[in-house]
Amino acid sequence: MGNLIGGVLVVLVILFVVFLILRELMCWYWKINKMVSLLEEIQSSLSARNSTVSVAGTAAGAASASSGSDWEICPFCGEQSLKIKTTCEICGKQKR
Repeated sequence: MGNLIGGVLVVLVILFVVFLILRELMCWYWKINKMVSLLEEIQSSLSARNSTVSVAGTAAGAASASSGSDWEICPFCGEQSLKIKTTCEICGKQKR
């Protein structure tokens, strides 16, 4: 009885190792591991870029809108648009 349980455990371990090897081969063939690492890299660079742009954009937007330039803040979407335009380039709504 103990010999049978030991044999079954050995077979299960061998099947598990074969499964892991085949899984790694499939991931290598379809380049899943590389795609995941590239997507993680893209996500981290975009989140870093968005945080820098949003901080710099809000400070620059408030400064340029208050300095009397040709730009104004859209009352609907909050983005900058040219004063001479009657509609916002971002949301498309009438400003006036």
